[in-house]
Amino acid sequence: MDRDTLDGWLRRGLSVDDIAGRSGHGVTGVSQLLRRFDLTPPQGSGVGADPVRGEPVVAELVRSYRDEGASPAGGTGAARTG
Repeated sequence: MDRDTLDGWLRRGLSVDDIAGRSGHGVTGVSQLLRRFDLTPPQGSGVGADPVRGEPVVAELVRSYRDEGASPAGGTGAARTG
């Protein structure tokens, strides 16, 4: 990944996790590139950052799973029987 691309994503407010997901690099690789290019990620970026700040669709999924107990299989987190 080149410096201009990485800097552009940072200016748009993407976290280290977001950049890793979009670029195909791991979080560690993105962190190494940031150091190499002397760039600083936004406050609260990286592992453990709040995913709700990211893409709107991802934010909605996170809210559903976290706040409403939704499950990827549908419905709530309660076990299904039968």
